Amino acid sequence: MMRKSDFDMDMRTENIKNVTLTLLLLLAAVSCCYYFSRKFLSPILQSLDQLKMENEIAAFIDIPEIADLFEFLAQKDREHDESLSALTEEKQAAEGEKEALRREYRKIQLEYEETKRKLDEVESTLTETKQEREHTRTEFEKAQIELERLAYSRQTEIDPDAYVHFLEGIETLTSTERKIFSYYLDGLTVKEIAQLLSVKESTVYSHNKNIYSKLGINSLKQLLRYAALMRQQEKEAAEQV
Repeated sequence: MMRKSDFDMDMRTENIKNVTLTLLLLLAAVSCCYYFSRKFLSPILQSLDQLKMENEIAAFIDIPEIADLFEFLAQKDREHDESLSALTEEKQAAEGEKEALRREYRKIQLEYEETKRKLDEVESTLTETKQEREHTRTEFEKAQIELERLAYSRQTEIDPDAYVHFLEGIETLTSTERKIFSYYLDGLTVKEIAQLLSVKESTVYSHNKNIYSKLGINSLKQLLRYAALMRQQEKEAAEQV
């Protein structure tokens, strides 16, 4: 059995020890937290603040691993920015080329449409000219057949002296006039004869005056009538031979 005074003394001593131990543990924990905060957490926070403010990695980071990490991330950011800039430039260049190609395509399309329109006009003109020529040739052939058919029956209607002058006048025609005379016998028009001779139609009409004067006639109809009679006589002469 202990005295009450001794027991109280022991209890106070024990409580003091417990309180002291608790205070020591608390002080140790605070010291550890302060140490780790100063050693690790504070540099990280400072580095983050530095990145936010200057967008660069602080040169005074004390932790090499953290410094390397931030340097690596910064390098990746720079590479990403460079890649993005290059892609943007390529996109702008591609859009410029696309627009240039679109304009070139439109220009070519307009030229094609214009060329097609002109070709259609030329084709239409050629078709009309061909039809007109065929019509003229057909009319001439009909007239030639009719003249040949009536040539003999109309011999009495033709002045013999005028017909003789017509035959003699043929020999006096120049080479150009003889070509024009032959073209008329083939059924060509003044326009077609001018194109074949590469001259103006007025030049052909000028030659007509000389031809009519030398042959003693006054119209193309009279020329064709005499020519039909001439051919009929040549045909009869060839048959007799």
